Amino acid sequence: MKPIYINGRFLNAPLTGVQRYATEIAARLTSADLVCPPRLPLGLGQAWEQGPLAMKTRDGVLWSPANSGPLKHPKHAVTMHDTAVFDVPEAFSKPFRSWYEWLWPKLAHTTSVIFAPSEFSKERICERFKVAPEKVILTPNGVSPFFKRASDEDIQAMRTELSLPFPYILALGSADPRKDFAIIEKAAKAFVGKGMPEFLWVGGNAKQIFQSQDSKSAGASGPLHMRGYVADEYLPALYSGAEAFIFPSRYEGFGLPVLEAMACGTPVIASNIPPVLEVAGDAAIFFPVGNLDGLIDAIDEVFGDSAKAAVLGADGMRRSKLFTWEASAVVVRKALNTLAYS
Repeated sequence: MKPIYINGRFLNAPLTGVQRYATEIAARLTSADLVCPPRLPLGLGQAWEQGPLAMKTRDGVLWSPANSGPLKHPKHAVTMHDTAVFDVPEAFSKPFRSWYEWLWPKLAHTTSVIFAPSEFSKERICERFKVAPEKVILTPNGVSPFFKRASDEDIQAMRTELSLPFPYILALGSADPRKDFAIIEKAAKAFVGKGMPEFLWVGGNAKQIFQSQDSKSAGASGPLHMRGYVADEYLPALYSGAEAFIFPSRYEGFGLPVLEAMACGTPVIASNIPPVLEVAGDAAIFFPVGNLDGLIDAIDEVFGDSAKAAVLGADGMRRSKLFTWEASAVVVRKALNTLAYS
């Protein structure tokens, strides 16, 4: 059996769903060796993958869990989380877009196996890169036992630590236009003076991502409270303390925050994009993507029927148990072992 290696470049990436996927599954591949890059100037990680990483791992099987990896490797498996660079190119800088537009079509054909987190991403990969469906293996994101309904004491401690004395409707993610931050702001304004909980948007990475947003919306006196990064340790209580969780994204490869919110028993309101429909099933209320009236109606539906909100929360907790990191790690391990013995 050939040795199995993991491309550790993802450890230098921002705190995103991609990094969580890579970290959680890699931790369960206990017989694999994690190969990490040295400290490199920004932009040289790709060069390390194509050169030193490829040479160091040529005697075995390499798994690259974060969208990129060496083109010249005899036994390479890569996880492609989505095809966003092609589907929503306007969301990316020109240098980033140009690199991945060049790399991904080649990588899709030179790699031995492709993993995808959703049926939607699998279909887009097969269609965009003209690869056979049997080459693309489904490995969904999971939800850690860490994400569970928090106790009242933990919720209160989180509120105190983060200065959140008010009831709130939660949204979580970056200010990337694909996440449709703007529709949250518009919905918040529509409910001013109607006795609704406050709207709270929390940043999804380690940067203060809201500095470029319209400052008129910020602060306790406005319809929308905005925060930057919140440490992972607060997330279960943050989800659990919310009256509802809104996920208005226009494009996703999976939609991990929806799964985390459901695991914490929080009613979920989400846009009806295909991967989120896959994740939430019948355990969420959906609205047409980008449709403000649809979002407002969905919020009214949750807050106009407390019994329905309770059922949504319970259904979400049950559905979240269908998605585990262990299950996806088993699939990844089996595919890598097959390559290692071939």
